[in-house]
Amino acid sequence: MSVGAGKDGPSEMTFDGGVELDGGFNKQHEPTGDAVLQCPSCGLFPFGAAVGGQCPDCGTVLDGEDRTEQKSVLLADDSIMARGKIGAILKQMGCQVIEATDGNEALRLAGIFKPDLIILDVMMPNRDGIATLREFRNDTQFEDTPMIILTSKADAKTVGLALRSQASDYILKDASLAEIRERLALYLDG
Repeated sequence: MSVGAGKDGPSEMTFDGGVELDGGFNKQHEPTGDAVLQCPSCGLFPFGAAVGGQCPDCGTVLDGEDRTEQKSVLLADDSIMARGKIGAILKQMGCQVIEATDGNEALRLAGIFKPDLIILDVMMPNRDGIATLREFRNDTQFEDTPMIILTSKADAKTVGLALRSQASDYILKDASLAEIRERLALYLDG
């Protein structure tokens, strides 16, 4: 099996043939050249899926695009509205968006996908954004990953706490789409 992989991980795999171990017997398989698609939203490789079909996990249409050079962003927020707003901007910017609803899920997904950027809401259940940020910063594999805190509060206490916890930046949830896009571009371009 060939894997099209960049620093973001596998994007497309093609079956090139090989040997399958099955109940103690070896079966030789010829190459088919069939592409194995990856869902652009959740990262799943749905078995037997075709271009134009839907991901069985999240319902996203499988477009068959090569995502090896695409930036991946982990977006953690318990608000579906906030994930929708920020996620739509990121997708318009050509990013693969990996969504989490709390800090624990963000930590788990980051370990799998190794995102180029991590965005964390301050107030989430189970583990809030600041605690999650600190956990990421204590892990050497994420020490250079830009991390943005997403908040509905612009007060000095919240922003100061985020920056002292080594957030790269913060974005207000009610900022304009243009302002959010501009801030995200600082960490995604280049």
